[in-house]
Amino acid sequence: LYLSSAKDRFSYALHLNHSDTDGVRVIDADGNRDQQKSTNGGIALSYKPTNNIELHTGVNFSNNNSFYGRPMTLEEYNENPAQEGSAGFGSTQQKFKSNVLNGGIIYLLGDNYSLELDASHENKQSNYITYNSIANYRYDEIRGSLNYNNGYLKASLGASGEWGEREGYGNITSKDNGALYSSGEFHLGDHTFSL
Repeated sequence: LYLSSAKDRFSYALHLNHSDTDGVRVIDADGNRDQQKSTNGGIALSYKPTNNIELHTGVNFSNNNSFYGRPMTLEEYNENPAQEGSAGFGSTQQKFKSNVLNGGIIYLLGDNYSLELDASHENKQSNYITYNSIANYRYDEIRGSLNYNNGYLKASLGASGEWGEREGYGNITSKDNGALYSSGEFHLGDHTFSL
């Protein structure tokens, strides 16, 4: 499902999808299969208070429920890749969910230049039902770039930072990332050159 609309200075887009598969492998003695269920959706909003400024925000979510079969030997796979298998532990069920909030601004500076600033916050949880094992994740990210576009030449110079934390499995771990980047694209007739 996808809906979108734009009127004057305001626009929105809404998406929602669901998939449900029965799986291809038998995963236990009861004949259950490695089925997968997934629901994803979100909404994006945009507003232009002036001709030079665009404000945007959005929310996205994802929910998954998956059943995985146990490992199998090469001999079992060659015999029948859809069978239960006997290697390793038994089948596994995992529930996974993610919620993301984002927002940003685009400011047109004039003379083909623009400035973009974006930020996002994500909460994520991985729950292995089979083992009663839960991990919670949190990610924060901020990005900024100065852009140039004259129709033939596009160039960007930007920076980004990410801060993440995982709580689960008996400990708390974190990671921080930062990056500087530049990119360019030049159109010449039917050809495009990228850097």
